[in-house]
Amino acid sequence: MLKIIILVLVCLSGSACAMGSISNVGIEKELRREQKITLLEITELSSNLYCNNSSECQSVPIGDKACGGPLRHQPYSTLIGKEKESRLKVLSKTSFDIDRELNELLSLVSNCSYINAPSLSCQSNTCIKKAE
Repeated sequence: MLKIIILVLVCLSGSACAMGSISNVGIEKELRREQKITLLEITELSSNLYCNNSSECQSVPIGDKACGGPLRHQPYSTLIGKEKESRLKVLSKTSFDIDRELNELLSLVSNCSYINAPSLSCQSNTCIKKAE
């Protein structure tokens, strides 16, 4: 679905349409633009890491490696509120979908190492990654 929306947007902009087909360059450019916007919003929503206890420290997966699994995890505090937390989870899925499209479009490969979610704790009222 995301690919269809992006294809329509690119086509309507007139930047890459030729007899109903769209170049991979135009699609890639649009996907990278959407990913940049998505990652900026994720960063903004998760920037306040204030916490009272470790149970308030969570993370969401970001992106999709070509072999599967997230590129990284973004820590956040649940004190941002349910609405922002829900939006963060939607953006996490959007980031995954965009990367999956890019991986397929560009036939990308990755090292296939899985990136585990970090162990987080609340120290001095700030969510931080635990030392491993």
